[in-house]
Amino acid sequence: MPTRLIREGILTSDKIAALDWGGEVFYRRLMSVVDDYGRTEYGEKLLRSKCYPLQIDVVQDADVKRWVDACLVAGLVTMYQNGDKRYLEINNFNQQTRSKSKCPAPNDNNSQLLTDDNTCKQLLSDVHLDGDGDGGVLCTEQVETTSSEPAIIEIPLIGGKSYGVTQSDINGYSEIYGSVDVLSELKRCRQWNIDNPRKRKTHSGVKRHINTWLGSVQDKPKTRQKTFDAMHHTGGGVVL
Repeated sequence: MPTRLIREGILTSDKIAALDWGGEVFYRRLMSVVDDYGRTEYGEKLLRSKCYPLQIDVVQDADVKRWVDACLVAGLVTMYQNGDKRYLEINNFNQQTRSKSKCPAPNDNNSQLLTDDNTCKQLLSDVHLDGDGDGGVLCTEQVETTSSEPAIIEIPLIGGKSYGVTQSDINGYSEIYGSVDVLSELKRCRQWNIDNPRKRKTHSGVKRHINTWLGSVQDKPKTRQKTFDAMHHTGGGVVL
């Protein structure tokens, strides 16, 4: 087994922090089985036997697929196809190369990156990092904003990217959530995502995240009123 250099930056990486414990252990084990270029042929059974030779009866193929998908979501690996075989490459592997890779490169003329719409949709339906259905992959078509306007607020996403909220977006949210200080709440939302990297959303899930955040703020006065009404006893009880 080749010697691998693991830098201390792995301990403070947002991408690594986006993984659960099983995903991080898998990623670290994957480093030991890929070649000097960070590449390996992909297959759940194959990676299961390579990465967990003494736990083959404990780890399931579905576990490997889930962890691979999580690494794709976090932007730690690239999946691609060459001919009828699929491959994984660890991004930014930066190890000493001793021999030529037996796996084709992702940018080989015959290779196809598996980041098309169909693959994205499939992974979006399979991966649930934070339990609310906002899983996804870092698709090549993702952009920081939905228009050419500059971003006023940037919400951090899974994988180190961010979603830019423009002034037009803020104006639109203000029309919907009229009682909310939208800009102030977006700043709070941004800070929450900075402080909770494991719970960040994907590009496809961040709009729902923002709407949920603003909606919950707008509903707070209603919640307080319901509580007040429930505690108000017109038959002579104590009014708090």
